[in-house]
Amino acid sequence: MPMVAGGPTAVSFILSERILAIISHNLDKIISSLSPAQIQEFQADLKSGEDSKKQSRLDELFGQLKLFKRDSLMKQQPIFNGKNLAQLQAHLKEPTNLLRQALRTNDSPLWDDVITEELFDAVLGLVSFNNTMSYVRSPFTGLLPPPTTKQQGKGKKGGGGGGDNVAIQPPDANGMCLFLVHSCMNHSCSPNVENTSSMP
Repeated sequence: MPMVAGGPTAVSFILSERILAIISHNLDKIISSLSPAQIQEFQADLKSGEDSKKQSRLDELFGQLKLFKRDSLMKQQPIFNGKNLAQLQAHLKEPTNLLRQALRTNDSPLWDDVITEELFDAVLGLVSFNNTMSYVRSPFTGLLPPPTTKQQGKGKKGGGGGGDNVAIQPPDANGMCLFLVHSCMNHSCSPNVENTSSMP
């Protein structure tokens, strides 16, 4: 899937998928513990115009993750590149549908009301606000000779190899994680705290 300029990275998508897996697990437990009437009430609260009811239900789904600051990635996106908002919105449709199919464990209509583009957007926003990034260089960097090339592709009949020259580089690693206390001190491009010198 191509990335959108100013949008989430592949690492963000992977971490967000793990969070959605936690939410789907919590949803599965909620569905199994509620009566049909209570499920209808849950659905009504999610669609309610009252933010407090909707927020309370979402907190149940997020579990301990509710302690992280979360907001729509779409609202943050203009901070990075306001020209790509429509492209980013379209970009989320396919992974949302794939995740809904992959994570679904029963036929309850509540799934379609929970695993939505809006929820995926909120999870991506949570990751954007709170993540800690790490970049780890390959332990072989500096130990191996300079990158070499090799021939790829099939050679011509009766001749040598052919194809493009491909640089062989030691792989580096990009990591992303969430730590609740550390996220309170987030100093990323979308900070969730501000420096102040004022005293109480």
